[in-house]
Amino acid sequence: GNEGKPKGLVEWLLKHHPQVLKGFKEGIKNDVFDSILLRYVKPKYQRRLTKEHLTCWVRMVLFRTARRNYQQLINQLEAFGELSEDERWRLKMAEDHLVAEALAFVNTVRTNYPGIDGLFTKLNIADDVIAQAHCAEVFLEALDCRSFADFLKKLGISPATPTISEKEHKRPFIHDGKAKHALVQLTLKVYRLDLRNPKVLWKAGRLARRIWRWKERCLEAAQPGGGNPE
Repeated sequence: GNEGKPKGLVEWLLKHHPQVLKGFKEGIKNDVFDSILLRYVKPKYQRRLTKEHLTCWVRMVLFRTARRNYQQLINQLEAFGELSEDERWRLKMAEDHLVAEALAFVNTVRTNYPGIDGLFTKLNIADDVIAQAHCAEVFLEALDCRSFADFLKKLGISPATPTISEKEHKRPFIHDGKAKHALVQLTLKVYRLDLRNPKVLWKAGRLARRIWRWKERCLEAAQPGGGNPE
């Protein structure tokens, strides 16, 4: 059967979670691992991804879906003012589901990238599974970036951001909104900041560099003769 094989994984995603494969080529070759584990639609975005990366990406999408649904429910219930018992129950169920998806995502990343708990410890989030999930998101987003500058641009915090002119500031800055959200939420937790604090993006840039450096050590350790990412 296809269980455990890349082709089987892709077929399962197409059936149950097609949003995971959005943006990837549909013409998948059955006999080439790298073609199955996926190439972006446009040639300039083509990258070789690993089975570990894709496995974690599936769980990340499920976590992000739970997070979006939880936030949407909060927004809806806020319109009613004081919550009824039934509404509080709905909110608690959504929160429990979010935590469960966060834990499943983090555990998947632990399995595929051993040592990431060391990063959680360094960031002082070892007891917060939601913060760990945000950290794991940022880590996965870093894996397909060729340079730290590309990573910052993807996060919407280009090195030029703090000093760009007013004219440049009005231009749309293309970035990954979900990745930026994860980084900002993690920044608020790690540095104990309020979202209105003007230092949030600056601190986010520092945090992104810490995660990037850990990612580089992690990949180096995975090579033959490599050391420990710690």
